[in-house]
Amino acid sequence: MELYKALATSDLKETFKNLCHNLFIASGMDIDMQTKSELGIDMLINCNSGHRAVIEIKLYRSKRVALDTIEQAVFHLKRVNADIHGHHLILIVSTFVPDDWVQLLKNRFGITLWDQSDLIHMSKELNPLASEFLDFFEGINPPIEARKTAAPIPYKRMTSIHAFTETTLKPFYYKPSIGHDLYQNLIKKTNRSNSWTKFENNVFDIMKHLFGKDLSGWYKNLKMDSGHNRFEMVCRINSKHDFWKQLALDFNTRYIFFECKDYKEVYGYKNVSSDDVNVLGQALRAIGLIVTKQDEENYPDSKSQGAFYDNGKLLLHITEFDIYRMLLDKDMGNDTTSLLKEKIDNAMIQIRL
Repeated sequence: MELYKALATSDLKETFKNLCHNLFIASGMDIDMQTKSELGIDMLINCNSGHRAVIEIKLYRSKRVALDTIEQAVFHLKRVNADIHGHHLILIVSTFVPDDWVQLLKNRFGITLWDQSDLIHMSKELNPLASEFLDFFEGINPPIEARKTAAPIPYKRMTSIHAFTETTLKPFYYKPSIGHDLYQNLIKKTNRSNSWTKFENNVFDIMKHLFGKDLSGWYKNLKMDSGHNRFEMVCRINSKHDFWKQLALDFNTRYIFFECKDYKEVYGYKNVSSDDVNVLGQALRAIGLIVTKQDEENYPDSKSQGAFYDNGKLLLHITEFDIYRMLLDKDMGNDTTSLLKEKIDNAMIQIRL
């Protein structure tokens, strides 16, 4: 668990957390750094009333995220506060959140949510912090394609950065996290003849759990692989998330497929059949996620980079440990596409023309 947390802390998230920290300091708030470090939370603020505010900061590299992702972040914040007993809970996200969602979280859970528009408003009189926030948001949310700039909507949500003290915590019923159970089912060892079929089914169930809101169809196709019956899951990209929209645009694709491979050597393009590569582009299936078991026999070396790009087609290599990372992101209300972005970035950077 601790290993994963260290791996998942990206430079972008640290930059975002530092910007939020500087905003609170510039606004005259008292941040309890010692207790913050001991409890492993993003931020803890001592209020003038003697109350404490617990803050969770989430970086999403999309201008919009699904409501269930926001809710999952709320559940994580509530669990963290169970040991801290903070009087106010604040969730800060780098994306835009509709006003009705903000009000819903306040009424249902007693949570104060600040999004990108709130942070821009609160920092507008604090130079150079205001320009630093604007530059950061522009960097993580580049435009997907040329579009007309909409007229700015007047900000009416919050009168003061100290307004969170008006929010009172409400009783909370925990939503069970199923990511742990899904992962345990995946790595469970068995000597039965149908063990590989169970591994495939578990992988497909996990992918539906992770990306069920972004992909549709989930068609299961039978194919022959080295004399064995193997299945692939083909999905249509049907998402408002910037990551999937950008992926469909960049690779001129409408579909993505998931497939499990039982390799006994380091994964590489030599493991991918010519049929896999050739059919991709012709069928508007330019992206594939290849899932392998993680063990000493087939764990990829540093040369693999976890992704392969050739002739406009992209294949991403996903291991059991990668799946664990994504499931934990899902349970914590983080962006489940972060790991995929890292793999694609690495693949694009390594291209030799």
